[in-house]
Amino acid sequence: MLDAAVLLLAIMICVVLCFVHIRIAVSVAFTVVHFFLFCNVFRLSRPPELVWATAFVCLMVAGSYGVVSWWFVYLAAALLTPVLVAIESHRPSYHGVWWKQLNPQLPEWWRERCARE
Repeated sequence: MLDAAVLLLAIMICVVLCFVHIRIAVSVAFTVVHFFLFCNVFRLSRPPELVWATAFVCLMVAGSYGVVSWWFVYLAAALLTPVLVAIESHRPSYHGVWWKQLNPQLPEWWRERCARE
């Protein structure tokens, strides 16, 4: 329910931002969609999330100063996403979408981890 509320709020904010500046609206939408994907669909751990966020902020700054085009900003960030998802999905702790197919050893890994703690 909270996820739906956050997504609805983000949509409303993006609609309002479209009247201010379309690039800001697109950037907010792009970030919210990625946050949702990373936290709820692919369930990335913190380090890959921070890698993506850092790269996106650096790209946004570069785009703001005209160092790179805005198409490059969004394309590079969008291409980084599947790379990070692929890396994360090969970790023994992966528990996102399709974990049963990608990481069938997860229950065993979890039991071993809980036994150590």
